[in-house]
Amino acid sequence: MGNNQIQANFPGNTGFPAAFVASGLVVGDPTQTTISGIVLDNSNNPVPNVTIRAALTSALNLSSSNVVYAATAKSNPQGQFAIIGAPVGYVKLLVDGSTASPAGIYPSLEYNVVTIAGQNNTVGQPIFLLPISSTNQLCVTATTGGGTLTIPQLPGFSLTFAPGQVTFPGNTHTGCVSATLAGCGKSRSEQLV
Repeated sequence: MGNNQIQANFPGNTGFPAAFVASGLVVGDPTQTTISGIVLDNSNNPVPNVTIRAALTSALNLSSSNVVYAATAKSNPQGQFAIIGAPVGYVKLLVDGSTASPAGIYPSLEYNVVTIAGQNNTVGQPIFLLPISSTNQLCVTATTGGGTLTIPQLPGFSLTFAPGQVTFPGNTHTGCVSATLAGCGKSRSEQLV
């Protein structure tokens, strides 16, 4: 990695030149394209059985029903997944938490990935998926709902939104926004999810 380096400088510069490092990958057989990664909770524990789909963004823009034809994988007991035969190009990675273990309510997430043919492509970081508390939530549509979301256990926190101001996965404006307090590892501190 880092097989290309560019430096920019100018006469009279008394500081360091600007340097950029970029990596290039050789394009391979498109049928050997994969997308891999890992799904973790906020304590870095694996989240198994999460369904991950990869579809060309252009296909999803034509019709959201094209997700049915997307390449699919599930995270294993270690939270790892690999989509074999992934599409090549601008890809929408759809993370479906509804199938996750242990049982609970998990969100759906979307990532934009540019895949390179014949290579193992990654999101570049773990996918963090936490269970959602339905206690602190407000639902909204394009024309109704919204308001101010607060958490009694976190004084001073508030999130205000109006109808049509929230965009959910799939570019819809209908859904619920929730805020969940989750423990951080073994400490007693809490964080907002």
